Amino acid sequence: MKKIKLFIPFILLGIVTFFSLRKTLSYHFFTDDYAFLYYLGKNLDFGWPYNNVLPLFRPIYNLFEINPLPYLLLSLISYFLAGVFVYFTARQLTKSRLVATLSSLIFATGYIGLEQFSLIAVSIINNLNVINVCITLIIWIKFVRTKKIRYYFFAFLMFGISMTLFPYRAYPLILFLPTIDLFMNLQFDNLKKIISRTSLTILRTIPFFLFSSIFGVFSYGPYGKGNESGFFNIFTSSESNIFTLINLEFLKELFGVLGKFILVKPVIGFLNIAPDLNLYAFWGLILFIITILVSLVLIVRKKEDDGRSLLIALLLTIEAYVGNMILHVDFAGNGAVNRYLTIAFLPFSILIVLFLFSVVSKFEKIKLLNKKYVALSGVLFVILVYSLLSQEYEK
Repeated sequence: MKKIKLFIPFILLGIVTFFSLRKTLSYHFFTDDYAFLYYLGKNLDFGWPYNNVLPLFRPIYNLFEINPLPYLLLSLISYFLAGVFVYFTARQLTKSRLVATLSSLIFATGYIGLEQFSLIAVSIINNLNVINVCITLIIWIKFVRTKKIRYYFFAFLMFGISMTLFPYRAYPLILFLPTIDLFMNLQFDNLKKIISRTSLTILRTIPFFLFSSIFGVFSYGPYGKGNESGFFNIFTSSESNIFTLINLEFLKELFGVLGKFILVKPVIGFLNIAPDLNLYAFWGLILFIITILVSLVLIVRKKEDDGRSLLIALLLTIEAYVGNMILHVDFAGNGAVNRYLTIAFLPFSILIVLFLFSVVSKFEKIKLLNKKYVALSGVLFVILVYSLLSQEYEK
């Protein structure tokens, strides 16, 4: 019986994945897919950032050539496997089987980043990248907790694999790792210890920073000549269309994406509003501030790890967008389904669960309600809404 219980989260994950995304199996090749097929058929090099991707597709092409179903099935299977690794990432971060299960089920709905499934090549690459990112994060969290040097080197190895195979999708990792390192053991003690921990985080991150720079994080690829200053424009004022951290439009885009995750179609319909970027940004900022406050209260007053995990999940969700924003500024114009947001769905799925459980736990004086079941009901409602939205979009 115990062994069966171990597989229940993954059985549920498979059910939700198939229920939400089964209609994608009726899709066909589209736009970039034809380029992939052409290059595979002619045995050509696709070039950066897909230098090492075509070999992954070659065995499938040799077996099935231009039959779309095997590719579509692989998209679905690889997304299910990505959900499995989201489960292990959430469990490693929160140490909770329930939180991990619910987070993976939210991810399984596929709604955030759903557009990726319209492009078979992109969806498979995205899903494999999520798996790589999850493995890197799991090992990195182990390192931060245990300080064992072998985990540091294993994390660096996985980071290198991600940057080699999926450089254009793995950019956010360079932001994820120092965030986890800095905030997982966050304490508001004396200033000297805070400076010491921050300095150690910077030192540990430098090798990753240098390695990723080789693979084009600060320009469009290692051979990019026109965008070398793209990253640095984020920190400076610019007359170009590149948004900067001191530019109001950048902040609108940043919090606007977070707002689009929560102001989904049913919410917009209920409120009877026609949202624009300003409204999305406003509600994204509200969620950001509330989550920060809740996490800080948990950290300061109760010394709870849940507060740190909640803060990390929030920051990683934002950073997943910023990591791609370095080169793709306005890519979220079509909302939460944009294919570049699949990586953001990884931490956001964890964020939803932790946020609901943390907020509900504050109502300690209400004895009539079972707080755990209230939070669980809220999460299950989110899963249902996202799943139905996925099906609607797929039509």
